[in-house]
Amino acid sequence: MNAVQIRKNPDLLYCPAAVRMIDASVREWHNGGKSEQGRECEMKEYKKLEKNALKYMYVVNGIAIAVYAVIFLGVASDLWFGWIFPGIPHRRIAAVVVLALYAALAVTKLLSPKILYHWYRYAIDEEEINIRSGVFVKKTEIVPIERVQKIEMSRGPVERRYGLASVSVVTAGGDVDVRYLPAAEAEEISESLKRKVGRIARGGDIRA
Repeated sequence: MNAVQIRKNPDLLYCPAAVRMIDASVREWHNGGKSEQGRECEMKEYKKLEKNALKYMYVVNGIAIAVYAVIFLGVASDLWFGWIFPGIPHRRIAAVVVLALYAALAVTKLLSPKILYHWYRYAIDEEEINIRSGVFVKKTEIVPIERVQKIEMSRGPVERRYGLASVSVVTAGGDVDVRYLPAAEAEEISESLKRKVGRIARGGDIRA
């Protein structure tokens, strides 16, 4: 794999040091060689979400849109007709503003699942947990396994309907959630992380 291929593949996590090393010694890679720097900074391949995750996102956001509709339309109706607070100045202008805010929120909720589904990736190996997510702001979370204190697996009613689950990783610096996982994979990840954390607590080798 050359440097151009690496840059074009959105499913690869790599560190800048590796990219600089590859750019500086493409010939070495073509010849099958690999420097010490390259060995220390190996690439990790992110996993994509399954289609059920996208369906789940749309359902959850659809429920949110319905709930927001009741709230925003109720407020807008009261402002427009003055049922409860007739003395509010510029009531109808305020009602239009409330409706505009609801429309913007609804559109965001409708568009965000596809964007999040496209960007959400996760990679878990023997040393760390990597999560890439975001809709308008992209972020990457990296949690070393040795810092994990507690692992919890959870499934809400909608997640159960689509065969999904989440794994919550608790560290001293806060919680990190690996979401939208197939239930079987979530259980496997949860048990694997628990074994690794247990070995670390006993002073054993994390790779054992």
